[in-house]
Amino acid sequence: MSSRVYLSIDFGSTYTKLTAIDLDKEEIISTARAMTTVKTNVLTGFNIAFEKLTKDLKNKLKDYEIVKKVACSSAAGGLKIIAIGLVPELTTEAAKKAALSSGGRVVKTYAFRLTSDDVKEISSLDYDILLLTGGTNGGNREYILDNARTLAEEQD
Repeated sequence: MSSRVYLSIDFGSTYTKLTAIDLDKEEIISTARAMTTVKTNVLTGFNIAFEKLTKDLKNKLKDYEIVKKVACSSAAGGLKIIAIGLVPELTTEAAKKAALSSGGRVVKTYAFRLTSDDVKEISSLDYDILLLTGGTNGGNREYILDNARTLAEEQD
């Protein structure tokens, strides 16, 4: 039977720190860290730490599955978040709640369908996370899916 592992990630100002926790034994199995790469892409530092961690996990466990990942950040004042949603008030509120719970900060919010000017502005902004909100629990999924497609097309 494979071990169920919970992965916690802390994007700090200096180091990105990872901790693997065995859920069944309720103990820390492994930790790893790498320099946080705030000025380029935070995933670079994460990937270096994750490679160290998985190498150590393979040495300690025969078989494991990472069943949940949670992350927080305070690096450079927190991860920079752009939020896009249906209604300005709800989008801003959802984004602020997500930012507070993840250590991030909202740098810009957009609502309704993205315009070509919005997409140009987004591509010029310095951000770490693009948060698409809304369209759940019977809400209007059309806007959120259309905005996701518009952003994906811009990447091509």
